[in-house]
Amino acid sequence: SKKLFEVDFNSCEPYFYLTVIDKIKKSNIDIYEKIKNDLNLSLERDVLKRCVISVMYGAGYATIKRLSKMKKNDYEKMIEYFNIESFSRNLKEELTKNGYIKNRYGRPIVVKNERSILNYYVQSSAADFCYAAFQDFISKNEINFHAIIHDAIICSSLDSTIEKIKQIKSLKCPITSIEIPIKLLVY
Repeated sequence: SKKLFEVDFNSCEPYFYLTVIDKIKKSNIDIYEKIKNDLNLSLERDVLKRCVISVMYGAGYATIKRLSKMKKNDYEKMIEYFNIESFSRNLKEELTKNGYIKNRYGRPIVVKNERSILNYYVQSSAADFCYAAFQDFISKNEINFHAIIHDAIICSSLDSTIEKIKQIKSLKCPITSIEIPIKLLVY
């Protein structure tokens, strides 16, 4: 019989970005555990997740402090770890030169708010990553695709196919070779 299932990327945007800036080499790690250990932070996991996303999308220290009570030097370590200033500066130079930026896949992105330039880059790149990785996954498995919701897809297939899919721990983009771990939820 056929069952409905969902394939969802784990921490897609931070994982994608940290892979692009060479902080992550493997696709089988817990990204938040790695960040916590690398920066020697003592934040709860859900608080760390909010901080990471906020830092990636341009939040200043006041916002991070309100979210987490993080000390200023820990915030600065995180900004440095994520290469925020250098990466954003390069994007801003590209924007000034061209009037737009290109995401990791070469797709032009119109930037409406320069303060969120990294956000534009990461979100558009991660979306393209998902489309390419999911298309590759669907083409290699006997499944019926039903819907995509951000970084997840809903499909259906036979139990025997789902059993094989349960062995898959990550999906890889055939264009960039970036690989991100997945969760499988069978309904």
